[in-house]
Amino acid sequence: MKALSHFRTVSKNTNLLTALKFSVSYFVDSYIRPYAPTIDQSAAIRNISITKKAKFTDLFVPHKAYHEYLMCKLIEENTQRNDSVVVVGGGRGITATLEAKNVGSNGDVLIFEAFPEKSKKIKQVLSANSINAETNVRTAAVANKKPSNFPPKTILVDPSDLPRCDVLELDCEGAEIEIIDKLPFLPRDIYVETHGIYGTPRDDVINALERNRFEVVKSFDHIKKKGITILHGRSNS
Repeated sequence: MKALSHFRTVSKNTNLLTALKFSVSYFVDSYIRPYAPTIDQSAAIRNISITKKAKFTDLFVPHKAYHEYLMCKLIEENTQRNDSVVVVGGGRGITATLEAKNVGSNGDVLIFEAFPEKSKKIKQVLSANSINAETNVRTAAVANKKPSNFPPKTILVDPSDLPRCDVLELDCEGAEIEIIDKLPFLPRDIYVETHGIYGTPRDDVINALERNRFEVVKSFDHIKKKGITILHGRSNS
């Protein structure tokens, strides 16, 4: 059963109680929630309001409690008040919103997302969560060459043109090493989701971080068969 497999994966990176909670959430989301009635309140993932209606099961079992939990853990433990943050690959907007909550009203978060529909969703999620930080969502990919699965008219931003920041979050499905090698500055903290299936396996990304004066302080295997690992690097300078 997938829920049991999920439990085994999660338990390697967290404690037994948390692994059990996440696995119950996964089971309910997969097999019960789709058939549950909607209720008159917004759904939430990891206490971040999203733009969908909640289901009855959400009152008892947190929806997608396991979603991005390793990246969120790094953000909660390391992103500080007043930080300047750059997120490359905004996805559903969960981690970007958490970054914005952590930095507070004197911090700022810049998000790059290549897909227009995802950029729109990120803006909606930020708006739904009463964010005080300055936020900016740019519909663009940070890379020198457009990946084949990106929209035809994707705007490209050269990695060397990224603005200085305290925290850099990379979830960009294959562009991680290129970005790390071309950074014009060293952020204090860098969070990277590696994608072995897109040609950036964990060890290659670690080598890129180390040759660019980052110390890898944490490494979590996330989805091993797809080569997805979460890395936390800290600047040595």
